[in-house]
Amino acid sequence: MYIFQKGSPLVEDVSRVIARIRLDKTLESVENRWFGNRLSVLSRNSTMPQALKLDRFGGLFIISGITCTLALMMSILHQLHGKMEVYSIISVLVGRNLMATIRHLLYRNVVQT
Repeated sequence: MYIFQKGSPLVEDVSRVIARIRLDKTLESVENRWFGNRLSVLSRNSTMPQALKLDRFGGLFIISGITCTLALMMSILHQLHGKMEVYSIISVLVGRNLMATIRHLLYRNVVQT
């Protein structure tokens, strides 16, 4: 968003005045009066922000790794729980001796063919 419309003759005048008050430190004194000791956004003497490097994301990688590990463990536990429920249902339906029931069904199938 701009203060003036595109092509306004006031743009050059306002830019010139801002440049002048920046050079004679008037802008800096106004900033100090209104914003105190905070870092000035318009200050040209401020240091440039440090570049982002891979080692600055270490915490993010750790959090992501822990989250993915927890999600994997929850998925495995959910699958195991589902299989345990199926095993429980089968064992209730056919009794405690599942292997004997399976052998009986297999042997019966072989004899009938």
